[in-house]
Amino acid sequence: MLDTGIFEDDRYFDVFVEYAKAGPEDVLMRVTVHNRGPEVATIHLLPQLWFRNTWSWKPDAEKPRLSLGKSGTVSAQHPELGDHTLSCDGKPELLFCDNETNGRRLYGEADAQGFFKDGFDEYVVHGNQAAVNSKRTGTKAGALYKLTIPAGGSTSVRLRLGKSTSAKPFADFDAVFATRLREADEFYEALQADNANADARNVQRQAFAGMIWSKQFFYYDIGE
Repeated sequence: MLDTGIFEDDRYFDVFVEYAKAGPEDVLMRVTVHNRGPEVATIHLLPQLWFRNTWSWKPDAEKPRLSLGKSGTVSAQHPELGDHTLSCDGKPELLFCDNETNGRRLYGEADAQGFFKDGFDEYVVHGNQAAVNSKRTGTKAGALYKLTIPAGGSTSVRLRLGKSTSAKPFADFDAVFATRLREADEFYEALQADNANADARNVQRQAFAGMIWSKQFFYYDIGE
C-alpha cells in the first residue's frame, strides 16, 4: 500500500473507537479522529445504532423503534430489551432509516417502498436527502458529525447508550473512562508480570483484546 503513494505526506485519518461501561446497561463510546496530514481536513463521522432485523422473518414479531428523543437524543424502544436512550455529545445531525434490505437495488423490485439501510450512504455520499426518514423514526439511526480537524490535530466525539435519561449524560463520562482504563492496565499488568519486554507486552495485549472483542453471538433457532 505504501508503494501506491496514497499515504504520501501522511494524508490520512486515524480513527480510534473506545468503549467503557458505567454499569451493566450503560455503555460509553468515544471516537477520536486524528488528522495525520499537513493540512486542515474535513471528515464525516457517522456513529450508528440499529436493531437486528428479526421482524422481517419471524411471524408476528413486534417491530422495535428508534425515534428522535428529547434534547437531541435517540429513543430506543424494544419489546424485549426495554427502553434505552442514545445521547450524542455536541449537535450532530440525527438520521433515521430502517435496517431493511433495499429490494429495488438488490432484487430489482421497482415497487419496493421504504427507507432502506443504505440510506445513510445515499444521504452522506450522494446527497439524496429523500433516502432517510424526515419523520425521524426507524430501526437504524446515525449521528452525523462534520468535523474539521487541523493538521496534526485530533477531535473526539462522545456517545452514551443506557436506560438513564439524565439531563447531563456526559458529566461523569471522562471519569468513568479514566477508571476503566486504569482497571484494564492493572488487569494486563498482572497477567503479563513475567514479560519484561514492553513491545512484546503491547503486541500480546492487543492479541488478547482481539480475542475477547471478536467473540460473536450466532442466533440459531432450532425450533424454527
